[in-house]
Amino acid sequence: MRLFDMTATVLQAWGQRLDLMQEMFQRNGAIQQGKEAAVAKCELRAAMMTCLKCDHSETCEEWLAETGETSDPPAFCPNGHRIARLRQDSEPRAA
Repeated sequence: MRLFDMTATVLQAWGQRLDLMQEMFQRNGAIQQGKEAAVAKCELRAAMMTCLKCDHSETCEEWLAETGETSDPPAFCPNGHRIARLRQDSEPRAA
């Protein structure tokens, strides 16, 4: 396999992983439409690295395909704690 082909394959795999991460975060309320800027760049960077290193991409893809809107991230997700915290941070505060 040529270097260009390997690089394209890796980048495509990363893109698919990050699509899964975005869907997981949106479905679980961690990133709400119009409030993406409130999530710190370092937080997203850490979440992306965690997702890219995760061994559960097939399980994640299946879970997202089978599950509708939800309020809790799945137990297998290594970003589950981050999703729960971001969701809590994005909820409206009582006055």
